[in-house]
Amino acid sequence: MADNIEKKTESKKKTRFNIIDIIIIVAVIACIGGIVLRVVLTERFQSNNVKDYIITFKADGLSYAQLLGIEKALDESDNGGNFVSFADKNVKIGNLYGITDSELLYIESHNGERITFEIGENELNTVEGDDSWKDDSVWYIKGTMICSGEYSEDKGFLLGGNTFMAANQTFDVTTKYSEFKIKILGVEEYK
Repeated sequence: MADNIEKKTESKKKTRFNIIDIIIIVAVIACIGGIVLRVVLTERFQSNNVKDYIITFKADGLSYAQLLGIEKALDESDNGGNFVSFADKNVKIGNLYGITDSELLYIESHNGERITFEIGENELNTVEGDDSWKDDSVWYIKGTMICSGEYSEDKGFLLGGNTFMAANQTFDVTTKYSEFKIKILGVEEYK
């Protein structure tokens, strides 16, 4: 009789354990199915609303090397070298489209003074072939890049459907050849 009681107890334990296993397996399959469904629906929803936009930006305080890196990236637009990404996330923002304005802000002299330039004043007197002043120069650019995202009146511009970008925001970005900080000036649909 004691053997019968032990067998019933063992069979109940095995049955409960097997039922729990089945419940766990079903729950895991349901979770995986839910994740797949969410990804598929999100991609379908976003792909219908994603358009190309032109983001206008400015970058102050660029060194001459950073300016050359941006220009070099623009030169490689045919080869895909003009991409811009977030410096900290290494996530692509878009492609450089152009530089609409660039200006030499000042040259920092060796004693730490800033030599500023205005048209007609402090003209650069350079000896042909002597470009050593460029290493100490600080530049400003205004440029554009093409990005894919969504725009709505209530949400604003969402880069890739999930990263909010608006006027006056600043971002650390990188190209293939340089890293710099930009300030967003505006977003408009690319036509």
